[in-house]
Amino acid sequence: MQNIQTNGCDIRGLQSKFAFHPPQASYALKRATSREGENTLEVVDEELRPAPSPLVTLRMRYVRTSRSQEIAVFHFIHEAAELTLLWSHGNAMDCGEILVSLQDLSLRLGVSVVVYDYAGYGASSGRPSEASTYADIEAVHGYLNGDGGVPDEKLVVVGQSVGSGPSLWLVERHRGVRGLWLQSGLLSGLRVLAPDPICSLGGFCGPPCAFGLCDIFPNLRRVRRVHCPVLIMHGTHDDVIHPSHSAELHRLCPARYRTDPYYAQGAGHNDVAECNVGAYFARIESFLRSL
Repeated sequence: MQNIQTNGCDIRGLQSKFAFHPPQASYALKRATSREGENTLEVVDEELRPAPSPLVTLRMRYVRTSRSQEIAVFHFIHEAAELTLLWSHGNAMDCGEILVSLQDLSLRLGVSVVVYDYAGYGASSGRPSEASTYADIEAVHGYLNGDGGVPDEKLVVVGQSVGSGPSLWLVERHRGVRGLWLQSGLLSGLRVLAPDPICSLGGFCGPPCAFGLCDIFPNLRRVRRVHCPVLIMHGTHDDVIHPSHSAELHRLCPARYRTDPYYAQGAGHNDVAECNVGAYFARIESFLRSL
């Protein structure tokens, strides 16, 4: 994606500084050479390693993107899984913080799960940007279709918060994926700044219009072009991304691919699952069965 210069100002650079907030890495990876001479990866901080499971195996590796970055990938392989979830996580977190919960999700749902860190997050190289997230998820998708052994018809793409951006980008381009699950998703980057639903969805004085060149992740356009069933989930008390974003994404989704949305009563941005664990997993299980 070409950088836009306005009076000497790098708009794409400003976007990245504004939108992405990589935390201090919560884990590290190191390369080790197996007896077969192949490179493998090991988690250095054992406290972040999920407990061994007889049903789920964790594979860790790097994949190289079209922007020459190395992206850390964690692949939970469930021995009985028919579907694989490709998980794009939210902002201000990295994979190390969610490995245990994603292994639990894999065990509860009987699915395999792949999660990765964006460029500049965790153990991934480079610097984050909108364009980088697209290259990141495309590289992980290529790994799944190749060495990962997961064709698109067995793949469900999951976008959490800012991860809804690269997830919708991928689904728009790869029409054979099995399903799309958006949790605490956004309409677009700048629309997060406009909490008033009227202004957020098209007011002429709002940030999306006034600073349109700086907007990123135009999900409100991309969701119109999906070709797979869509599950939308959001907390009713989310003060980071207003739940009206998910309501509008659901409205804009093609009617034939809409499924019943799930709004977690009383949940904020990061506790959609924890607010009512039973109802949360019941809705996801129902969605996956429908596929």
